[in-house]
Amino acid sequence: MRKNLQRFLFLILLAIFLLQGCSTMLQGNAQINKPYIRQDTAGIVPLKLVRFETPPVRTYRTGHLVAAMVAGVVLGGLIGLPVDGGFFGYVSAFSEPGHPDIPDFGKLLVDKFSARVKKEIRQWPDMAIVQQPVKRENYLNDMTAYTVEIRVEDIRIEMTSGIIIESTIFMTDRSNNTIWEKGYQYDPSHFNRKNNYDTLMDNNCKGLKEEYDLAVEKTVSDWITHFNDSLSSNKQIKKNPSLFE
Repeated sequence: MRKNLQRFLFLILLAIFLLQGCSTMLQGNAQINKPYIRQDTAGIVPLKLVRFETPPVRTYRTGHLVAAMVAGVVLGGLIGLPVDGGFFGYVSAFSEPGHPDIPDFGKLLVDKFSARVKKEIRQWPDMAIVQQPVKRENYLNDMTAYTVEIRVEDIRIEMTSGIIIESTIFMTDRSNNTIWEKGYQYDPSHFNRKNNYDTLMDNNCKGLKEEYDLAVEKTVSDWITHFNDSLSSNKQIKKNPSLFE
């Protein structure tokens, strides 16, 4: 009995540790913030735009599920519990690969960014857009061009509280140095929106498509604002370097 109690307490403590660590990990992409390092867009030519393959939508049955699922896998392996049953039976995840009514969020980002960036960032050069997505594990940067990479890091739906989407944009030079990087996490609760799984997926995913539209707008707006703010800051530093010493 005492041995079982000790095992149970150990399980709880380790789960708390993993939950905290995974929660930080999931928010990491939204905290990425590397300002554009130049004072203008002159010279970033040729420029091409690529996107990584969009991951499938992942759906969870309860809150804080990504962390709990990781804890279940680790702890289940340690103490011999089945991950899909017993102590961790209340958490599980499934993907929606190839769902015919779910748009490709990465493609939506590319279309919106390419449509807006020329109008909203001064002297943005022409871009060659690579239409087909690339696999993350097979990607090799083109050393003959400056490259903008759009990556959808994660799309997850919690059954009762809605969708979270994390995306990142990178710009690299011809030596593969990152010269701009910005992550953004779309969370509908920040805009007084809340949907459950059913409202998102009903009527040929009508609710999900509406969330995607808003998420794309907010994500691209965040990226463009960040880039323009970087340009303004860099120009101000050049004019008044003593202010930043």
